[in-house]
Amino acid sequence: MMMTSQTKPFVQAGNSTSSGGSKPHFVVPATAPKPTSRFAMSGRQTFVQSLKCAYTGAVEIFQTQRNARIHLVIGGLAAVAGAVLQFDAFRWAVLVVIIGVVLVAEGLNSAIEAVVDLASPQMHPLAKKAKDTAAGAVLLAAIMSVVAGVLLFGERLLKLL
Repeated sequence: MMMTSQTKPFVQAGNSTSSGGSKPHFVVPATAPKPTSRFAMSGRQTFVQSLKCAYTGAVEIFQTQRNARIHLVIGGLAAVAGAVLQFDAFRWAVLVVIIGVVLVAEGLNSAIEAVVDLASPQMHPLAKKAKDTAAGAVLLAAIMSVVAGVLLFGERLLKLL
């Protein structure tokens, strides 16, 4: 009985050497799982398709992550306060960057958590370390945004009192 690559459990992938032989570098399953996205791993994804995937990811963050929604609301309230206090262009730029940094940190945290869950569905000390570190980065971004907010709003709010 002859085994084909479809009946073998694994296929060796290799690279030709100068002697004409094949040197295996890694082993891949003969039947790889199908990508979850219709564009994934195709190499032919257009710019518009990339934007659609990015938009889907951004929406996913706010649909599934409570803390991202909280940060978005706080950022919106800060923007309203900036409008009321008539921020100049520089203060607006700083405020927008600060809000963006916190939201990006939250998105990266979510992505890291998803990858860790995929790679290590069971409890593992390194999985916990990766998740805790990503969450710590969000916390640091949030704390620094509060400090920046005090610097941006503090003097103007004190004048109103």
